[in-house]
Amino acid sequence: MPIDSQHKQYNNWYAKAQKCRTVSSGEEAVKAAGQEYLPRSKGLTKAEYEAYRDRGMFFGATRRTIFTLVGSIFRRDPIITIPTELEYLIEDVDLYQTHLFSFIKEATEEVITVGRTGVLVDWDNEAQRAKAVNYVGENIINWKVSKINGVEQIEWVMLCEHVDVYDEDPFEPETIKQYRLLSLENGVYTVRVYRKEAKDFQLIEQVTPTIQGMTIPYVPFVIINTTRVGCNPEDAIVNDLVNTNLHHYRFSCDLAHGLHFTSLPTPWIAGLDVLPDVESRRTEPMRVGSQSAWLLPQGATTGMLEFSGQGIGAIATHLSETERKMAILGARILDKPMVMSETAEAATIRTQSETAALVNVVDAVDRAFTKCLKWIGAWHNTTQPIDLEMNKDFINYKMNSLDVVNLISAWQSGAINSEALFYNLQSGERLAPDVNKVDYINQLDSKLAEHKAQQAADTGSTGNIETGFNPDNAPPS
Repeated sequence: MPIDSQHKQYNNWYAKAQKCRTVSSGEEAVKAAGQEYLPRSKGLTKAEYEAYRDRGMFFGATRRTIFTLVGSIFRRDPIITIPTELEYLIEDVDLYQTHLFSFIKEATEEVITVGRTGVLVDWDNEAQRAKAVNYVGENIINWKVSKINGVEQIEWVMLCEHVDVYDEDPFEPETIKQYRLLSLENGVYTVRVYRKEAKDFQLIEQVTPTIQGMTIPYVPFVIINTTRVGCNPEDAIVNDLVNTNLHHYRFSCDLAHGLHFTSLPTPWIAGLDVLPDVESRRTEPMRVGSQSAWLLPQGATTGMLEFSGQGIGAIATHLSETERKMAILGARILDKPMVMSETAEAATIRTQSETAALVNVVDAVDRAFTKCLKWIGAWHNTTQPIDLEMNKDFINYKMNSLDVVNLISAWQSGAINSEALFYNLQSGERLAPDVNKVDYINQLDSKLAEHKAQQAADTGSTGNIETGFNPDNAPPS
């Protein structure tokens, strides 16, 4: 099998992924693709087709939706628990001064856009530290998964890379393609790099990475898909939106094309054949306007040929309907949780359903990067806890002051317990996401117990616990 062979599942996924990437890149990329996304009608010359394409409007709904979805996930930073010896990763995860959260954000955007990305964890001998390397889904071209020690693992994965080689001109590097094979051979992680020279691929590098003198018994590469961590690719969550976006683009070109030819009335004249200079009239059209006068023979008639607009009106209506569908496919997950006609329960069910796809993406990214951090932790021989928790509250539900007062009043009266109070304050964004749940609830219970004891000792007391809310994350006093 050739080095650059592609997995059959890769080929099925690739066309969809390229379409998603092109559409998410915006108008210039879509129009540059030409007939791939906008068919050329029979009879149109090359120049006429280009004019037809350029008159159309590409509505960037996919790109805006992706930005909004990524922004909704990262409106709160992930909560990370790592030992001191791994803290260097936060400010520089890839040895290119990329912040860990920015790196995770880029990976998340890739998964949303094309449904797939990969992360390689590697040890840099020169820097004497671990690093992460991102591979876009299109560059993960082949793989094999096997059960090793009863656990399904990557046996090998082939990665396509594009590297700059400086030969003669230090300012004009040549970009060449090479292939990196990550494999598990007899229980030992091995890396091989191949380049094509003449007609054949040549092995240019072979390494058996070690950590603290020990070989690695697994392939430290993780593939993140739309719903899970694994090798088999999945469609992006914006795939349906992309198809609708292209449908809208095609009809926009039809509408603009129709308007171009029918928006202005065309003058017509009958009975001019009797004029002696009829030939000149055919080569030099008569001017239309308030400054022009026509001398016509007796019996000649004029008029304006106008388009009724029924067909164009239908296209315009269809475009409006398509825009509504795009809003449903892409933006509805960011709607308010309840509309006037909905009960709170119905609104909750609807919101959960609409955010499910985004939750799946977040779960997959969360699991993948937690796995990567634990690999690095193992390389450092740390036994300290390592965890990553990404935000899953995609919509701003921040409580106002009255909401807080009512909530605390319910807690005071015994309508809700301390755990429910904590949950509602945090989900309502009145507590920081990293507030310790156990400590906070214990403090709440303690405050409540003290108040009840005081009421029991003082028979004249009928008051409640003070309902003031401390924004510094201290429990109500």
